[in-house]
Amino acid sequence: MDGYQLTFYTQQDRQHEGRGVAQWVMDEALKLGVRGATMNASVEGIGHDGKSHMVNMFDLSEQPIQVTIVAEAQACDALLEHFKDRGLNLFYTRMPVSFGYL
Repeated sequence: MDGYQLTFYTQQDRQHEGRGVAQWVMDEALKLGVRGATMNASVEGIGHDGKSHMVNMFDLSEQPIQVTIVAEAQACDALLEHFKDRGLNLFYTRMPVSFGYL
């Protein structure tokens, strides 16, 4: 199958509609029928503000988080439109991919 890989970038402390942004993205993707999504926590990243954001022993609030979703084009388009309609302000990348199940 052909589709897209969407990767959303956020931080542990960012909220949307009363939930962490990364968990909100995962929950909404599931509600819309997306069947493949992964959340990853990173050690360090550079944000759109040009500042370094990282985990430290005493504070996880700036921990970089990525949510990666692979789905057919229609599902990706619907997901992005849904996020836009809900007022989500979030950086993402979209890359064409081929995928399948074995």
